[in-house]
Amino acid sequence: MYHLRPLIEAIKLPEFYPLEEARASLQAVWLTALNERERRRGRRDRPGLPGRNTLPPAEPVRSWAAWIERTVKEEAA
Repeated sequence: MYHLRPLIEAIKLPEFYPLEEARASLQAVWLTALNERERRRGRRDRPGLPGRNTLPPAEPVRSWAAWIERTVKEEAA
């Protein structure tokens, strides 16, 4: 958690600073945090980048009838 300290300290609270300055500082911290997250991820997960998502789509899962549905069908027959 110590690596977040500079970001947290950079936030200017609206109780102590003008509202526009507080909003600007919060937006700057938010963008920094998002950029750092993307940098750490290596941008592997982002859809739309060519060559990143090369796996074929998954096959749909076959849904099995619940035991109660099978029992009701067997009793009706």
